[in-house]
This record gives sequence, C-alpha cells and structure tokens, in this order.
Amino acid sequence: MQTCCTSWSAPASDRPVGPCAAARGAFGGVILIAAALALLLPLSTRAQPSDAPFRASDLLSLETLRDVQLSPSGRNVAYTVRRAVSSPDGPPVHHTRLYVGSAAGREQPRQLTRADGGARQPAWHPDGSRLAFVRAVEGTPQVFVLSLGGGEPYQLTDAPHGATRPQWSPSGDRLLYVSAVPEAALRRQTGRPPPSDRPGRSPDDLRRSGSRDTLLVLRKETTLAPLDTLSIGPDGLRRPSDTSRTLRTPDVSALPERLRALRVDSLRALSPDSLRSVFAQLRLRPDTVTVAVAPDTVAAPGGDLLQARRWLDQRPSSQAQVVTRPMPHTDTGLTPTPTYRHYFVVDVPQTITTGNPPRPPARLVTRGYRSHRGGTWLPGGSQIIVSAPPPGPRHPDRVRERSLYVVDLAPYRIERLLRLDGYALTDPQVTTDGTTLAFRADALDAPASHQAEIGLFELDGRSAPQLITDGFDRDVQRYRWSPDGWYLYVTAPAQAGRPLYRFAPFARGDTAAARGRTSLRDDYATSRDTFALDSTMVRTAPHEQMLGADRVVQAFDVTDSNAIYAALGPQNPSELYANTISFNNERRLSAHNTGWTAERPVPRTEWVNAWNGSLLVSGRLTRPTAPDTSAGAPLVVVPRGGPAPLAGTDPVAQWAERQYLAGRGYAVLEVWPRGSVGFGAAYRRANAQDWGPGPASDVLTLADTVAARAGVDDAQRVLAGRSYGASLVAWLLGHTDQFRAAVAESGVYDLRAFFGESPDGPLLADELGGLPWAASLPDSLARAERPPLLAAGLLPSDAALAPRAALQRSAPLASVPQIETPLLLLHGRDDSRVAPLQSRRLYRELKARGQSVEYVQYPGVGHAFSRASPHQRVDRLLRLQEFFARYIEPGRSPASAP
Repeated sequence: MQTCCTSWSAPASDRPVGPCAAARGAFGGVILIAAALALLLPLSTRAQPSDAPFRASDLLSLETLRDVQLSPSGRNVAYTVRRAVSSPDGPPVHHTRLYVGSAAGREQPRQLTRADGGARQPAWHPDGSRLAFVRAVEGTPQVFVLSLGGGEPYQLTDAPHGATRPQWSPSGDRLLYVSAVPEAALRRQTGRPPPSDRPGRSPDDLRRSGSRDTLLVLRKETTLAPLDTLSIGPDGLRRPSDTSRTLRTPDVSALPERLRALRVDSLRALSPDSLRSVFAQLRLRPDTVTVAVAPDTVAAPGGDLLQARRWLDQRPSSQAQVVTRPMPHTDTGLTPTPTYRHYFVVDVPQTITTGNPPRPPARLVTRGYRSHRGGTWLPGGSQIIVSAPPPGPRHPDRVRERSLYVVDLAPYRIERLLRLDGYALTDPQVTTDGTTLAFRADALDAPASHQAEIGLFELDGRSAPQLITDGFDRDVQRYRWSPDGWYLYVTAPAQAGRPLYRFAPFARGDTAAARGRTSLRDDYATSRDTFALDSTMVRTAPHEQMLGADRVVQAFDVTDSNAIYAALGPQNPSELYANTISFNNERRLSAHNTGWTAERPVPRTEWVNAWNGSLLVSGRLTRPTAPDTSAGAPLVVVPRGGPAPLAGTDPVAQWAERQYLAGRGYAVLEVWPRGSVGFGAAYRRANAQDWGPGPASDVLTLADTVAARAGVDDAQRVLAGRSYGASLVAWLLGHTDQFRAAVAESGVYDLRAFFGESPDGPLLADELGGLPWAASLPDSLARAERPPLLAAGLLPSDAALAPRAALQRSAPLASVPQIETPLLLLHGRDDSRVAPLQSRRLYRELKARGQSVEYVQYPGVGHAFSRASPHQRVDRLLRLQEFFARYIEPGRSPASAP
C-alpha cells in the first residue's frame, strides 16, 4: 500500500547513500571502471577531506528542485526534489519527493511524501489547505490529494490512461487534469473512425452496409392489422431468414384445410394471379415495406477481401505493427498509432479529508481526434481555454497550426477563441481578473530558426492580439502573470544560462477595470477570432533582466511583492531562493546541496569570446581547481548548443561535468557555435544549410584563442560533446588532427538516416532548405538573400546549396576515412530521439578501418541522460575522464604524451 507521511522531518534512510556493486556486461553494455569502486562506497564508510575536489560519487548526493508553486496566500511554497535514494534490492534509484516550506524563509522546507510512487506537479487548493499532486500507481500516473492537516493522501483519479497536470477550479470543488488517450479508446468513445493516411484505403473500407430488403406485409382485410410478412428481397425471391414455413392466416372457419397449412416456400410455385386468389380467399391485403439488413461484420482470413481486411485490422501489435502515420517516431520510440491529449474534469468529494469516499467518475471535456494542450480555468469556473489544432479530415501529424479554444462545461460547447494566420498558438494563461490572455506564438514557416514570441489578447474578442516580444532577441520558454496582472515573468536562454525576465505589457494607469470585464461574455462566439498579423499588432513591451546570465532558473512562481525560484548557480546545482520585486535582496530558502558543495572548491570560470570573421563566438572557460604551476593544464573542448531540439541541454549534468574535470586538473572550454539559442535570432540562423563547416570553425577559432593563454597546455587537447555536440565532434575529427582523443555521446552521424528514424527528423528539412535528397532548392529559397558564411579555412562559398549537397558537406560519416583520433562512443540503448544505430554504424566503420574506437551502450537510458540511474551517471563521468587519461595527463610534459 502506498503511504505518505505528513511529518515535517526527513528520515536518515531517505538520504542518498548506499552500496554499489560493479556492473557486468559484454559489448554494448556498461562496465564500471575498477579504479572507481572506492569512490562509490557509502560516504559514511570513508573520510571526506575538507576542500576535496568534486568527485563522481557526489552525483549520489546531488538534489534537483522542480515544480515551484506558491500557495494562494503567498505565505507557503510547494516544490519537488529529485535525488538518489538507497534501494534494498540493488543500487540507488532516483525518487522525487514533495516539500513545503515558508516563502519568508522562517524555517527550512519540510518533506511531505515518501512513497515509492514519487510526487510531482503539485497544485494548491484555492484555500491553501490541500495539495493535489501526481504519483504513479502501478506505472500509471494518477492524481492524489493531500491535506496539510495530516492523514494519508486520497487517490482522486483512476484514469486508465493516466492523469497529469492537475488544476483546481476557482471554487475548489472540481479538478481539471489531462490524459493521453489512445486512438483505439477514442474510436470506441466516438464510434467514428480516426483520420487515416493509409494509401489506397479509407476509414470506411472495413464496413459493408447491407442492401435494403423488401418485405411483403400481409394484413387483415377488415382491420389492416399486420398478420405475417414474406421477405421477397431485392431479387424478388424469398429470403431464408423467415422463421416460419407456414403462412399464418385469419381464423376463417370456411377456409379449406389445404390453405390453412399452406407452406411459405410453396408460394413460389404459384403464379401472380394464383397468389392474388390465395390472398383473396384468406381475406388478406398485401402491402410492401423496405427495411435495412444488418451489415456484414465477419472477419475471417478465409473469407472474401473485405473479411480478410477486417481480420488483418484486428491483429494485435505483438503479431504485426502497421505504420502509416506521417510522423511515427516519438520520444517514446516507434508509435504506429497516435495518442491524443484530452482534458477531464472530476468533482472532488467534500469528505476526502475526513474519510475515504468512493472515487468519483471523471467527465471528458475535450473531444475528437486532436490533442489539446495548455488547459487553464477562466475565473468564473465554468469555462476553460485550451490550445488545439483545427478540426478537419487531415491526419493530425500533418497539422502544425494550433488555435485557442474556449470550452463551456455546462451546457457543453467548444468555440474557437483566437486564430493567428501562420502561427501555432499554445500555453494560454489568463490574468487573475480574467481580462487578458497571454499566449505563446510560434511561426509555422521554418520553426527551427524562429524564436517563440508572447502575445496578448483581450478576452472581449473585439481588439486584435498584440505580439509584445518583437524586440526581445531571445526564445521565450516559461512565463507567468503576477497576481495583479501588471507583470509577465519569463524565462529565456541567455548565453549559457536561463535567467528570469520581467515584462510590463500595460501602460501605467491602465487599470484592470479600464481593460475590460472580469469574465468572458456570453456572446464571445460572435466576436472576431481570426487575424492576419500586420505591423499594428507587433510591439515591444518594456522588459528587464532580473537575474544574471550565469543563473539557470529551473522553476519559479511570483506574488505581487516577491519571486520564488529554484535556480542553478556557479557554486550550487540547485536551491530554492526568494527575492523582492526589485530583485535586490535574494535569500536562499533551502539547503539541499549547500552542505556538501561547501566542502568542494569552486573552479574559477570566465566568459571568453573570439571573432570568427565578423561572427562573435562565445564560450566559458573553467580553470582547474588546483592548477599545476609547472605545466599548463590539458584543454577539454566541449561543443554545446546547436539546433534547439538537439542542444542536449541539461544544466545540472553540465555543472557536474565542469566541476569534476576541473577537479582532475583539466581546463574546460565550453563553446556555443552558430545555431545555438541564447545568443539572438541572427546567431541562431547563422548555421542555415550548415551543420558542419561553420560551427566547426567556431569551435576551433575559440579553442585556438584560449590555447594561447597562460596556464593552458596547447599540446594536450581533447574533445567531448553530446547530441549535436557529438555530431560536431565526429565532423571535426574528420577534418583536423588537433585533438589527442575525443568522446561523442548520443550523436547524429548519418543525417539521411536521422531524417527517417527520429521525431526531430523534419528539423533537417528546415535547416537544409528542403528534403535531404532534393537536388535543388525551392525557388523561394534560391532567390532569398542569405547571410555570409564566415570562413576559417573550412568553409565553402556562401552560395545557397541544394539540400542534398548541404547534407553531404555536414554529414560526419562522409569523412570517416580521415578520422585517426582515438574515439569513445557513448549512447543510450533506449534513445528514440537519436537511435543507437547512429553510434553503432560509426563504430563499425571505424573498427573495420582499424581505427582506435570504443563503444559503450547504457541499457534503459534514453536521449536525456538525466533520466539515467544514479550509478549510470557516475559511470559516464568516470568513463569520460578515464578515457582522456589514456592519452593526456595534467602536469605531464608534451614530450611524454603518447
């Protein structure tokens, strides 16, 4: 039975300690390095010297904060903490716990939950007395409600397809949640076939409607009451479906016995005149009526074509998977049929805090074969706003447009609220007074190179929307209104960080009463809802950056006078902080990592820049914590960033990697080449048709600049990258021999294969200017003015290339014959974003050529390595340094290096 303790103290058994056994495996498995076993012993069994550098085993102590939510009064804050905890049956595992603390910092936050199902996505009840949160039940997420007054949490939902993102209604008597409904379940609910992209087939081709049947009704001549029927069918013949072979006749005493027992099938032998004579003798009047015959539903492999199709359609996925959807690859792997995100509302029993009432049923409030996202309550409590694609016959995979819709719960109706031509509108958020809606707008043309913007829409529906971030040269991510509706707080990438920004979208004196009513009018369906963007709808709202670019905000919430945020900084990977509205009085509220990080020396970090032609390339240089004065430190060059879906962003993992390598005596140079987010739209678009030469020249230019500095050993360079950074590593190794060794993790090496096997494959078409096999550019792109490609001896001319030629010059596999640098390849076996086949193919080609290459595969790990087990994360960090140590060594002279 799952339990949740509301005690305010955390037991020692919940701390991240535990033994570690060495893993075993063959090729493609994970082999823990024998020399590292001592580091993985429980921390309590060995002394920890003060000021010892960051150790790989410190990953077992690292805690990451998420899901920051302030109570309605603003006095308390709830958040979740992910950390490694000991497992009785094996190595440590990650668990997520729910914490609550004072927003004023009067006491340390206290742990609320301890059950194995974890706890995430907390949501405060409007009166602040309860918390809804999500916990897994037998692998399926469900919503629980916990009273802060004590007691066990109450499981509110038992949704067959899971329940996430809980939101209380304004009155607190209902709760909104989202569920991923499979296509088959929607088909049973609606009775309609889903949209199909199957060639030569239609959704209706598995049904065969029966033809109309003609029945001859025999009625009494006197009363016209029906007495019997004869099925004569469309071909004029009696059908064998008649249940009786004897004609039922009126009770006529003078009727001859031979007519009383006249068999039905003997009527076929009579002529029409004779049949009429029989009806006259029986005093019957014939009548006709047509009825539908039940459709044929037989499914059989030995039947006709239609029955065979039905049999094939009913095969379970364990026997055959038919893939016809345009975008079959998702983050969870190959998904032949889609799931659709739908919202449900459930009434919350009043007695959940005093008893264990029966679980209430949930009501579906969004419908159809389309996914709904961003659901949010309007203040009245009878309507929600959602983002969804427009309805239509096209397969949902082919529809990129999204509009905003308002859903009336009683009586039910759904109407479009806002459509902006050429944009996908998502993440609606309404001011507390219900007058203004904020939304995220993503351009549909070349979405990979466009930055998302924030728009505002007055809910009276009679004024045009406004995009307010036109002059904000960053890609907006999360945002939230202040309770009074004056400010909009936004997180956005800036250089290597993700600080907090604040927008003031309204002029002073523009009161809430002047802006409009406090609820959506009943006639909103007649208001204007479709707009084409023009210059009058674009402006730049005043904004300011509230935190430095060296901070990464992991989650946040705000009141009218304070901000609460979980953030990573140079000295600490994750803590909870409070600040005033002026952001001049930051206070730390938690101590999840402060204790052990205080014992670790913090490496010195500086921001470095270099001009590559007219392009300013930026990076971060981290010096060793204990530099060797007799020789320069070996330089580890780490390409970061790149196209957003493959940027491999995990700030906590990057922080740990930087700390660990610097503690081992290496200088670490992280480079953000062209195409990376956080440096403006022009920088992001500068790698158009170029995933190799241009970004590679950026990395080399900055590496050469840093290598010339004092304290760096230019003769000992190594290279490491993950995701897009790994692709760049492989490309560089085929074009330069400057590096002694390299590590590439979860990279894309065969771009053509990536297009067909990854959910991000269509990104290539945006980046290359067309489908990767196209031999020419579309006319619109061929005529477009292109930014110059800046060269450092690697770049071709700046003329626009055909997509096929652009792919060829960017593909790492094209230069495999030139790779001579020793290479370590790492990949998650369950990576569905970048298939492990990418690393296996590079490994085989290098191995067949006799090159120095090693391949490590991590079972159960996807593309985001942050989801790996605690010991897998330790293994990766140790393996990185162990491989480098084979070829370079801090303090070793260049002459003694291999």
